[in-house]
Amino acid sequence: MTKNDDGRAASPWAFVPSMGLLQALTFAYVSILPGVFLKSVGAPNSIVGLAALFYLPVALRFLFGAFVDRHGSRRSWSLVCQLGQVAISLTSGVLAWCGTPVSWVLACFGGAALLGAFLDLSTDGFFLVAMPADREAFFASLKVQAFRVGNSIAQGVYVMLAGSLAQHLGGPRRGWGAVFLVHALVLLLLALWNFLAFPRPSADQPDRRPVPNALAWYRDVFLGFVRQPGMYWVFVYLAVYRIGESLLAAMKVPFLLDPPAQGGLGLSLQQVGFMNGVVAFLVLVIGGLVGGVSVERFGLARTLIPGVLIMNLPHLLFVYLAVQPNAWSVSLFGLEIPVVAQSFIALEALGYSLGFAPFIYIQILVARGPARATLFALVGGITNLGWTLPGAASGYLQERLGYAPYFVAITLLGLAVLALIPKIPATTLAANADQDESPA
Repeated sequence: MTKNDDGRAASPWAFVPSMGLLQALTFAYVSILPGVFLKSVGAPNSIVGLAALFYLPVALRFLFGAFVDRHGSRRSWSLVCQLGQVAISLTSGVLAWCGTPVSWVLACFGGAALLGAFLDLSTDGFFLVAMPADREAFFASLKVQAFRVGNSIAQGVYVMLAGSLAQHLGGPRRGWGAVFLVHALVLLLLALWNFLAFPRPSADQPDRRPVPNALAWYRDVFLGFVRQPGMYWVFVYLAVYRIGESLLAAMKVPFLLDPPAQGGLGLSLQQVGFMNGVVAFLVLVIGGLVGGVSVERFGLARTLIPGVLIMNLPHLLFVYLAVQPNAWSVSLFGLEIPVVAQSFIALEALGYSLGFAPFIYIQILVARGPARATLFALVGGITNLGWTLPGAASGYLQERLGYAPYFVAITLLGLAVLALIPKIPATTLAANADQDESPA
């Protein structure tokens, strides 16, 4: 139990699931839905790819950490940001429904992205101060599972609902407008629940300790990190590890939606939502569990190369789909689901979840010492930038290469990470895991 500042006990079961669900839905609103929305309203892939930049403020959220920590409680920050997300989602729904310029809806995505950086910082920080130390690991895992459920709702239910409503309300703009209004209502209900369920731990106080200049602090920690023997190559490895997956993720939905005349599969939003958000979700959960067990069982050194291979080789399956689309389908829940495409999407999701395990373990391994929280935030920023920036260029590359050559190219780019693995000294990583000194 978590103790409130008045001595009353509060169960983490009351707020951890809603916390994970909230973060997933706000994450999807700025990192997944903008691209699908833009493709639905007819934007070219070069513009759809740029939607990846909406995630940039969240990727760089560590820059705002000192400000959040020093001004107000994390509980207050989180609840205020939740209400802000409700207002933005409501606004985007009205704007999309009324047929205003798309740029106005995109401005809402941008505002939600910036606010989302503060929401993630405060909510994660609140989780740490509100959680009993002896239950932190269990409830952190529960929060991750709740996040996956929320992500599945956004990629699956929201997208399917947008496609269905578009057919009944007069087009994709109104369909998405209705979905954004539903999203606002869901966020409002979560915010009200969290207001009642979030405890008030006595440890949730502003940090009044004197600190050096924030940018100088991050600079010193970063330089201390890369100056360690071999850590430069770890930095490069973390930055580019997911380049192939980033480029695939940005163009997967456009490929599924584009008509065959443009090289795509010509699927509907309902089909894409079911294939990406329902089936792939189940595979991701299984793959995540197996991947974690594999790293623990065989060790990091033995799983680095298999991780790169299993994350990137399934991308070649999309080459086959682009060259030889298969019309064989089965009827599920009133939808015609192409069997081959669904199988390939599930295999790619499995490969990503398995390959992600050694990647996340390296991030944990290198963040050691008194500056661990800062270093872990920096490492997270590096990896998120490595995901966001390639995705922004994806549409430009796809339009110039075509889908099949594009999928070949991103597979080769992803496999090129293999060349970095011999540069990572195992002795350096082992020493880093045991050291107690600050990297700065």
